[in-house]
Amino acid sequence: MILRKILSTRPTQADNRDIERSPDRPGFAAWTRIRGSERSNANRFTFADASLRFWRRSLWGRHLISILLFVVIACSPVLGPNRAWLALALTLASTIENVVLGRLVQRRGEIPRVALIMDHALVGLAAVAAPAVLPWGLAILALTVPYSVVAYHSEFAYRLVATWSPVFLAIALWRQPQFWYFGLTVYVIGGAGSCAIISVATDEERRVRARYIDILDQLQAVVFESRGPDLPLTYVNPHIVAMLGFSIDRWLDPAWWQSRVHREDLAAFVASREQPDTPDQREISYRMIAEDGRTVRVLEVTRSVPDEHGRTTKRGILVDVTERSRTEAQARQLGMFVDQIPLALQIIRIPDPDDLTNVSMVAANQVVVDEANTTLDDVLAMWPQKYCAVDSQPGMMEAFAEVRRTGIPMTNERQPWTSRAGVDGWVNVEAFSLGNGFVGVSYQDITDQTNAAEALQHQANHDALTGLPNRSLLRKRLSGAMTKPNSDTLALLVMDLDQFKEVNDALGHHHGDRLLVELSGRLGEFADDNHSIARLGGDEFAMLITDCSTRHALEVGREIGRMFAQPIVIDGITLQTNVSVGISMYPEHAEDPEALLQHADAAMYRAKQGGTGVALFSPDQSKSGARRFQLLSDLRAAIEAGELTVHYQPRVDLHTGAIEGTEALVRWEHPVFGMLPPDEFIALAEVSGLIQPLTQFVIRVAVADAAFLSSKGHHLPVAVNLSVRNLYSPDLVDNIMSSLDKHGLPVSQLRVELTESEIMDDPALAMQVLQRLRSHGVEVSIDDFGTGYSSLSYLRDLPIDEIKIDRSFVADITDGDDVVVRSIIDLGHALGVKVVGEGVETAIQWDHLRRLGCDVAQGYLFSRPLPFDALLRYLDDRPVFGTAPGVFADPNFATPGVDTDADATLGASVTRG
Repeated sequence: MILRKILSTRPTQADNRDIERSPDRPGFAAWTRIRGSERSNANRFTFADASLRFWRRSLWGRHLISILLFVVIACSPVLGPNRAWLALALTLASTIENVVLGRLVQRRGEIPRVALIMDHALVGLAAVAAPAVLPWGLAILALTVPYSVVAYHSEFAYRLVATWSPVFLAIALWRQPQFWYFGLTVYVIGGAGSCAIISVATDEERRVRARYIDILDQLQAVVFESRGPDLPLTYVNPHIVAMLGFSIDRWLDPAWWQSRVHREDLAAFVASREQPDTPDQREISYRMIAEDGRTVRVLEVTRSVPDEHGRTTKRGILVDVTERSRTEAQARQLGMFVDQIPLALQIIRIPDPDDLTNVSMVAANQVVVDEANTTLDDVLAMWPQKYCAVDSQPGMMEAFAEVRRTGIPMTNERQPWTSRAGVDGWVNVEAFSLGNGFVGVSYQDITDQTNAAEALQHQANHDALTGLPNRSLLRKRLSGAMTKPNSDTLALLVMDLDQFKEVNDALGHHHGDRLLVELSGRLGEFADDNHSIARLGGDEFAMLITDCSTRHALEVGREIGRMFAQPIVIDGITLQTNVSVGISMYPEHAEDPEALLQHADAAMYRAKQGGTGVALFSPDQSKSGARRFQLLSDLRAAIEAGELTVHYQPRVDLHTGAIEGTEALVRWEHPVFGMLPPDEFIALAEVSGLIQPLTQFVIRVAVADAAFLSSKGHHLPVAVNLSVRNLYSPDLVDNIMSSLDKHGLPVSQLRVELTESEIMDDPALAMQVLQRLRSHGVEVSIDDFGTGYSSLSYLRDLPIDEIKIDRSFVADITDGDDVVVRSIIDLGHALGVKVVGEGVETAIQWDHLRRLGCDVAQGYLFSRPLPFDALLRYLDDRPVFGTAPGVFADPNFATPGVDTDADATLGASVTRG
């Protein structure tokens, strides 16, 4: 609104001089920075249209007055018989004067003030020569006084009348022309009155225009106006020189503007100019090359509006957005000048930051007006008594006063507020100083965003099924309770349902989910200020009890056992499940959240294994005694120190005899206990919470090794085993994809394996995570198939690529029992997945699997798990596997048997025979 006023009312040269004569005005310093030719060009370009039209009209007026003077003198008998010669002489002199003035207008852009002095002198000389001319001349001069006020300011007009009135009075008293007193009265009274009346309007207009110019100058932004994409600009403010260099008249030409656009942004710039004009606001960001060679990124905001003549005018603002923080501040300040910007903006005046009684709103944009559902005048008049739902929040006015006092913006201040409809919500308030006691305030309703963020925060910290806090929030509460000053004894109870898997298998996950919800509700009966409940995942729950003794913790554990043992009726079916509870105490058993969780988990494992229902953590009673806890304490350091290694067992295509891929198997070279098989430390990793870093380590190593093999020409997929606990990690998929991207390994060369029983622990979660992996192209394999009692409906829906027959079924083939193997192979092919036989150790098993249609085999018959360097040698010299019973088609290779003594460390390489 303000911008339209500025651009639609062009000041005259007199306006410019008025600004130059006023060094105390805010805009004076900025305007006087442009010197020499640039200052001349700026003035000429900024005021050229209005000034030239004004002065040209003034010349035409003077010509008309000359003609009028000729007619009056020639037709007035009182001027005597020589009146025609007198009229001709005066008209000729006036015409010569006007021609000279016309040349000056073309060269200087204005009529000099001396022209009016010459007009008065000419009337005085004519009156001396022909006294009867005096009344008519004074009447005509009286008509020129308003013109002098508009053109040269009221001060000059007053001096002109005051100086020449005594001169004309003296001539009148000397020559005594008829009606001289009438002409002199008209000149004096009419001239002085015109000065008084017109000067009020012109001075006010100058002040308004100067105020608009001051605002534009303080913004430090470029404001421009154009009639069309190929037409010269009609307005641009001098800030374009400070921002990009060059003189203002260069920017008059659209071709010049386009030539300074960065070549990579030129296409978008041209496309924006070719779009049809609409009243909608448009934004485009592009780079420009400044005069000193700098690349300046600008944000252009434009609107096309019809002017008073019905022509389309494009008005816009150009902001330097090279520095993002400054850009945001400037964009907020500029928002008040763009009517359609979707942000509430208002300008308030704070005369004294220590006295908030005289605060007033002086401007607001259309968004504020629309929210108030009234007019702008009403908003300004009734603020702050009305229409100040945001500003009236506690401390807001004081905060605005602080911005006014210090000039430091207030950003991203979230405040509660109540909308006009009476709905409670949140608003984001920002304020910035505009100088001279003015503060710009913007606000935006962020209720929806805040509610969404709070919902996301709740989802991140709570279980979606039961609504209980999750493992992450439990850790935070544990940490907070432990670090609290004078913290009391804490008890952590970890619970695991004993028959939950059977419920899922028999009735499906719908009933399993309802069972979990029911049991979580029973746990919720304990919840109070001292008891915090959480679901850790799957069928695991936890309870944190503050200010708790060991005896009380054991009593709570037994009470939970009795509560969970009570039957539950779901859809007419009576369900019953038991629970195993493990307890660890702070600070007796651990002094950090992770250790406390690990120890409670270990105690729960002992309660489940021993069938006691409740167990208190005790290191001397843990599984495997001191060795197990030694391994438990060493495992984290082993992962960080690189004591773990990865071995690889090849897989063979039963149809072609080619090496089809490898499986990564982790090993731990313990400094005390030597080489440890996975069975001895994987379970420890799961109960201790170290399964996540352990799995990440295996993935990183396996992907890196597979990428190295590919560089050597061995493009073989590698399979990595996952634990069901890995599925609860929100970073699992991202970590896998990050490792693949880092080493440049194609996604198709990675498989993940989960055992059937682990998948069935939480099929819904397994399906969700595996689908994400499959969507990225990672293959999925079910390990130990046939031992997990899986539901065929889940098996049908799971996103899998292959199933691996458990080695126990493959071993039965040797005794002639192939019913289960045959059924699994037929089932896998019916589901459209690959079938892998594990534990192949004899040529008979090889031949039988091949005849049954099995796709891939893996086992000691081909190779034991190999360290990476041994694997590389094996692949470089690998034989071509043939058909049973010889198996190896290369006569240089002997069939590796199943002599376990030959590979006690599970790391020996196959050697040439």
